[in-house]
Amino acid sequence: ELYLQKSRCPKIKLFLTGVKETMKEEELIFEKTDTEDKRTTLDPTFTLGMFEEWVRTKDDFKNDSIVFLLTSLMFYDQVGNGISKHGYSYFNGVCSLGVGLAYDSGSRFDGVIHVAQQIAHMLGSPWDTTNDCPEGNRTLMASPGTPHRLSNCTEEALRKTYNQHVNKNVCWRKFQSIGSSSNRSLPANYFRTESYCATRNANAVYECPAGHDYHIE
Repeated sequence: ELYLQKSRCPKIKLFLTGVKETMKEEELIFEKTDTEDKRTTLDPTFTLGMFEEWVRTKDDFKNDSIVFLLTSLMFYDQVGNGISKHGYSYFNGVCSLGVGLAYDSGSRFDGVIHVAQQIAHMLGSPWDTTNDCPEGNRTLMASPGTPHRLSNCTEEALRKTYNQHVNKNVCWRKFQSIGSSSNRSLPANYFRTESYCATRNANAVYECPAGHDYHIE
């Protein structure tokens, strides 16, 4: 939500309605993976379509506008080589095909930016690859880089999507009372019950030293 807060018209507010941990048996239904030299990658094109079909069969998601699959598998797109290396979704599909994929290591919350990009993509925002909004700028829809703002192209696209549907009964107007508020807390707060330092390097796990905020007695 912080990545999208610069949008003023419309103003975008996101609500987390739930988190589901999928089982291996479920993942076998919608994940298309390839293994080569002990390295397993995810085929995002096929997985996105199969994940969308799987979501439609689940009553848990029937009131949700967007459902994301977060995965620690790296993406390898055999169909194309798009600008989005760590996220996939249907363009302008928030109220029809509101599913997305995003890579997240599971320890660094690095999937946050990929989810934010895909939400904007599903709301009709193109990638910043034009002369007016070049890829080299540090904007949300430019890749790679750390975004500092929304480009004019993104803001205009979000306004266009909103204005086209302002008087229609679209999914984002069906506001649900359920949801979770962040209370402006930071992702690292969720690691208070475990060694935060140990999550930074899976191959060299160590404990935070005494005196560190995340030291465990």
